Amino acid sequence: MKLIFLAVFALTLCLSGSDGSQKWPNHDISTLKLLQVVHKHGERAPVSWTPNDPYNNVKYWPEGLSELTARGKNTMFKLGQFLRQEYGAYFGNQFSPREVYARSAAADRCFESCAALLAGAYPPNQKDWQWSDANVSLGHIWQPINIQTFLPEKSDLVCNQAKHCDIASAEYNRIYAQKVVKDFEAKNKPLYDQMTKAVGAPVGGIWEAFDLYDTLKAELDNNYYWDKTWSKEDETKLVAQLYESALRGQIWDYDSPIIKRMRAGGLVNELNTNFDKVLKKTNNKKMYVYSTYGAHISLLLQSLNVFNNVIPPNAATVLFELHQKPATDNYFVRLYYQNETTSAIIGIPHSVPLTDCKKLVDCPLTDYIESTKHLIYEDYDKECVKKSFK
Repeated sequence: MKLIFLAVFALTLCLSGSDGSQKWPNHDISTLKLLQVVHKHGERAPVSWTPNDPYNNVKYWPEGLSELTARGKNTMFKLGQFLRQEYGAYFGNQFSPREVYARSAAADRCFESCAALLAGAYPPNQKDWQWSDANVSLGHIWQPINIQTFLPEKSDLVCNQAKHCDIASAEYNRIYAQKVVKDFEAKNKPLYDQMTKAVGAPVGGIWEAFDLYDTLKAELDNNYYWDKTWSKEDETKLVAQLYESALRGQIWDYDSPIIKRMRAGGLVNELNTNFDKVLKKTNNKKMYVYSTYGAHISLLLQSLNVFNNVIPPNAATVLFELHQKPATDNYFVRLYYQNETTSAIIGIPHSVPLTDCKKLVDCPLTDYIESTKHLIYEDYDKECVKKSFK
């Protein structure tokens, strides 16, 4: 069921500029006609704890398990400021909330990340959008912007990938039954056994290793070290070793044309539909924002054949730009990946040549659409019960 939420996200930070952000050199937006943003949530608390975890107490995580932390809110706010800074000439000076469409996965951390980004990108600088009197400053630095989501969460085919699908599940089981996976787990068994003893919970394979990596990484992001178990140097090395299992798991999860189609097709179709609105002159938005999980960013990049074999960090952002060649009806797509975003610094997005478009940086829109057709399903539920597809 489609629900529209009003994102009431009160930020009292000064909007004087994007502190810590770098200026994007040689970024030409003179021909830009549409911007689409797909981002991972900001820094969050761990999703789960192990019995021996010294930080398995809510006093260390006042926001709650899996929730966006203060640092994560700040990161996403600065990311929004960066978008305003770099796309200001395209957005214009109205700062109207009506020119942006936002959609989020239903998880709190995704929803709040989207709200923080929008707060940074769309402060109400015009009187038409300021809503409080002179004695209340909030209405002069923040405005509510609609964010859409879908409930139940697992029914969301755009910002989530959890809806049951028989053929995708069968492919997943086939992948993890492969000898290469079993050999990898056997090779890493000494590490898994060592971690099992240390954390007080079984680490028997890739996904237990991934979950443990995920927890330890979230703790290290907040400067929480297991000082009574390991030295900082040893813990950092162990987390790096666990990362290899986490990365392999994230790659193997989507190592199938069927899985890519059924798990990424909803988002890819949404992005393509928005491009088509521009061609049909039915588009009334300057920016579309999709807030999701790191795994979904990885899935999207792998499905487009542009994955860099690095787990998407917090606030990782994929930017889809649609440009029009002057005085023509010819459109082209540019893709950028911003994967150096923290509360301390907003890095410069990397230009990503599109592998399935002859590795072009400026991919003709017709070629881009053609290169993604294999990812688009017609009827999710019907196709999920098929034994195969061509």
